[in-house]
This record gives sequence, C-alpha cells and structure tokens, in this order.
Amino acid sequence: MERAQFLIWAIDDDPLQRMFIADELGDDWPLRLFESGDAVLAALEDDPPLPGLVLCDVLMPGVDGFSVCRKLRERDPRMQIFFLSANTDNETKLAGFDAGCDDFLGKPIDGEQLRYKAQLAERARQHHHELNAEIANVRTVAFEAMITAGELGTVLEFMRSSQECDEERELACRLLAVIEGGYGLNGSVRLRLPGQPAKDIDAGGRPCTPLGSAILDNMESMERIFSFKNRMCVNYPQITLLLHNMPVNEADRYGRLRDHLAIIVDAAERRLQNIHNARRLLDQGQAMATTMRELDGALQKQESDQHRFTLEITERMMQFGLEVQNLAIGFGLTDEQEFSLSRTVENFAAAIRRLGEEQGENNRQLAATILRLRDLLRQSSR
Repeated sequence: MERAQFLIWAIDDDPLQRMFIADELGDDWPLRLFESGDAVLAALEDDPPLPGLVLCDVLMPGVDGFSVCRKLRERDPRMQIFFLSANTDNETKLAGFDAGCDDFLGKPIDGEQLRYKAQLAERARQHHHELNAEIANVRTVAFEAMITAGELGTVLEFMRSSQECDEERELACRLLAVIEGGYGLNGSVRLRLPGQPAKDIDAGGRPCTPLGSAILDNMESMERIFSFKNRMCVNYPQITLLLHNMPVNEADRYGRLRDHLAIIVDAAERRLQNIHNARRLLDQGQAMATTMRELDGALQKQESDQHRFTLEITERMMQFGLEVQNLAIGFGLTDEQEFSLSRTVENFAAAIRRLGEEQGENNRQLAATILRLRDLLRQSSR
C-alpha cells in the first residue's frame, strides 16, 4: 500500500492547531484540514475519497466531534478516528469511545507522539488491506475449486446466490433456475408463508397450473424425500420442491443428485426463514421507533405539566403564606409565635419545591434513557 493512498483528515476550529498538525504530518501524508464539524459534513455530501485516519477536536462550534465521529463511522466503519482534546477525563473518553473513536490524544499535542500514532494507524490500515486481500484470494481459490467439482459446485452456487434474495418469490425462482442450469432438471416450488395462502411457482416464476398445484398437494404430505418414477419431491416445513425429470436410468447420478438437492432445499429453507426473520425484525424496529416517539411525546407533556404545576404551586404557596400572615395578625399571636408559624409555612413550601425538583430530575433521567434507547435503535438498524 503506497503512503499516498493513506489520507488523513484533521478537524479543529483552532487555526493554530491545524497549522501544527499540517507542520507535523503534511510532508509525509496527504492531509486535508477542516475548520469545523459542519465543514466535514458538507464535504461528505460530495462523496469524497475517505481518509484512513481522522484527527478530530471534541468541542467545536456547531456540530461537535462526537457527532462527526458517528457520521464518519456510518460511511466507513474501518477508518481510524482519534479525538484531540484537552479534556481527557474518563467521562469524556467513554463518550468518545461510545461515539466510535479509536484513541484519544491530549492537548497540547506532542508532535512526536502524533507522528508515531499516524505511522501505527497507517500500518494497521495496510495490514487490514493485506489480510482482506489474502482472505479474498483464499475465498476465490476455494470457490473456483469447488465450482469445478461440477455437481457440488451447483450446491455452492445456490448457497452463495440465495443470500442475494430478499423476497420469497425471488428465492423460489433462483432455486429453480440453479437446478435447471446446474443439473438440467425441471421443477416446481410450493412456498408456505406465515399467515398467507401457499404460493405454487413454476419455471420462470409463473404460477403453477391447477394440475401442478394438485400434484404438489399430494406430494407435500409425503416424507422428507419421496420418489415416484421420474418425479422426486423434497419437503421442508416452509418449502416443497417437486422435480419432474429425475434421471431414473442413471442410478449413480440419481443418488448424487438426491443428496445435492436435499442440501439445496435445506439451504433454501434456511434462507426463507432468514427473510421472514429480517421482515419481522424490521416490523419490530418500526414498532420500537413508534413507541419511542410516543414516549417522547408523553415525556414532553409530563415536563410541560410539571412546569405548570411548579408555577401554580409556587403561586399558591405565596398566597397561602400571605393569608397565614393576615390570620396571625387577627389571632393576636406573639412575635415568637408569628415567627414559628412563618418558618413552618416556609419549610412546607421548601418541601413542595424539593418534590418538584426531584420530579424534574426524574424526567431528565427518563429523557436521557430514551435518548440512549434511540441511539441503540439507530445502531441496530444499520
């Protein structure tokens, strides 16, 4: 990996810091400087070449470093992000790691340490690329070797291509196409979908004829693998594959295809379940998002009601205090008795205010919890 390919972004609202970073790193690495988080987000809209290393200030006008970190992580989870901050207490570091940073560098920045960290980041990026290249090469060699194995290659091809299917009919069509292309077999598929009528699909994605559906009706009640003359049926809970032209006159090939087809249908069953699970998770995520919005609304209403209650109770306590003072005068209390009564009223008012403050603190904690839940929901949907 050439050094020119390892791009560094530096984000800091302090021009002196940017100048310092440019002096330390600019001669050895391609460097792009940003004066604010807003400038970084604006640059991302142009889909620029992404950096291998980002040096980001934490506290900046407008968009702060934590938000910039999250946006960059969305674009490239592999890039390394270092925060630059004079505040390196545990709370700030934990917030930074939660946002997705890899390391913290304290200000004032040590130039030698900065260059050393950049070198480490570059080497880590290079090792990552080399490892990915080796993994990709091993996968390529393995898949090529298996595909050349003929019939078993068709099994692997379906396992690979089925992962690209996100809809049940698409999966059924891919199953029939792979079997026809790899083995020269024609067939039909029945899909049993939760809460829906069974779908009978023929070659090319066409609906089965009434006769074809009637045959599937009979076959789906048979054992896992059932053969009758040149027809063979493979049954799974959510899918039934019916083949019409099995090579009954080629016993060895027939036996191999029987095993391969059982594996293929098993893979299709698992992929079908994954599609259903993904759809269910999406529905659950949408339901959770709706619940979060409802919680937000309820909390805002509660905060508004709490604020109104605090104002009202304060006003009434003041009015109550005045009335007590007027009554005390009418009762002819001594100065000491009036003072004692006044203190009692003040203590009662203070207790009411503390209750209101405790409720307000509970509301703030609940709001923080809702914010964390929203972040978790956002991260889980990526």
